[in-house]
Amino acid sequence: MIKKITIIMGLLMFCLSFNSSFVHASGYEQEFVVKPGPILAGGASRLDLRFNISYARVTFKLSDDPNFIVKVLVRCNSEALIPVSAESFSEGTFSAVFSSGAVSEEDMANPLHDWEIQIGRYDLETRLTLDFSGVQTSMDLGGMPLDTLVLNLKGTRTKLDFSEPTLFSVRNFSMTCEGTFLTLANIGNTNFERFQLNAAGSSIDLDFKGGYAAGDYHADFNLNGSSARINLPVTAGALVVHRPANRPVELAGGGWLKEQNSSPEGYMTDDYEDQETRIKLYMVSTATSVQIKREGTNLQYRISY
Repeated sequence: MIKKITIIMGLLMFCLSFNSSFVHASGYEQEFVVKPGPILAGGASRLDLRFNISYARVTFKLSDDPNFIVKVLVRCNSEALIPVSAESFSEGTFSAVFSSGAVSEEDMANPLHDWEIQIGRYDLETRLTLDFSGVQTSMDLGGMPLDTLVLNLKGTRTKLDFSEPTLFSVRNFSMTCEGTFLTLANIGNTNFERFQLNAAGSSIDLDFKGGYAAGDYHADFNLNGSSARINLPVTAGALVVHRPANRPVELAGGGWLKEQNSSPEGYMTDDYEDQETRIKLYMVSTATSVQIKREGTNLQYRISY
């Protein structure tokens, strides 16, 4: 039996429309669409989008379609897994939250739960928060109108790329990883002001390539029981300041000059002062292995204990 449910929810002059289709007896499908018209007409100056997703497969990409802000299609094998959403408007910010339905132990073992998320073409500064638990995902957030990006990842396998520059500079880019495999590419295309990573029991691959404007870029790491591999572009000078609980450090390759008269001790590339773009990495770590490479050179920084 095929059922079609349409729900229209209003908040002031805003509306969030849902089209849901329940397909054959063993499967469920639901679509959520956020339209820009009522949001812009209501005077929103920024957006706050949040996705709370558990035990699912997720794809996330930019669309060229200007007729929606967010389009979400969810397929699942249980009515209990059908997601819910909420919206609000306060002080010029329109907020929308999308959350997974109830997840049973059986669903955890076999997550027949798929999310396809698209962000449309619009130019309102957006805070995007992704709370993922037990999620497998491949995402490309390149070109999106993000000014804040927050990732909370627990037990996930996540690939995230910024294949093109974000529409705005991402002023705050923060991630918390627990038991996660994370691959992050083209970070420089976010033009981040502050990059923060807290990781425990995780494997992290970070590629800081991208189109940087001139200036200083700060990245802070707090790593515990993890492994991290960091690739830096040759077009930017680099400073590494490390505060390990244990001190063994191995420097490989040429091109590092020891920073003088600085506490704590740091290392910088020999072209640091000459580059218009400079990436500053500050690390606190315990029981962690870190390897830093610079693109196209034999410049490496290794911490292992």
